[in-house]
Amino acid sequence: MTKDEYILNSILKECYRHRKRLQYAYNRLKPIFPLTINKLSNLTEEQVSILDQSIYRFTKLQDLENYLFDITNYLRNRGLLNEFNDS
Repeated sequence: MTKDEYILNSILKECYRHRKRLQYAYNRLKPIFPLTINKLSNLTEEQVSILDQSIYRFTKLQDLENYLFDITNYLRNRGLLNEFNDS
């Protein structure tokens, strides 16, 4: 595995971890959606913690998305993205 492949693979694994934890959080918080002022005011400590975790994970995925965009452009410019169908 080349260094570029290793980096891309590592980023994709991290994305998967965040997505998996976001899915867990979503399933746990499903009963409170759609959020209302009343529901938001009466969240348990566990629900607040899970909501905080969701915000963090979502933000991390956005950061990783930007990084993935940069690295795929880098690989495309080096002619190393030929095997991927990015249409």
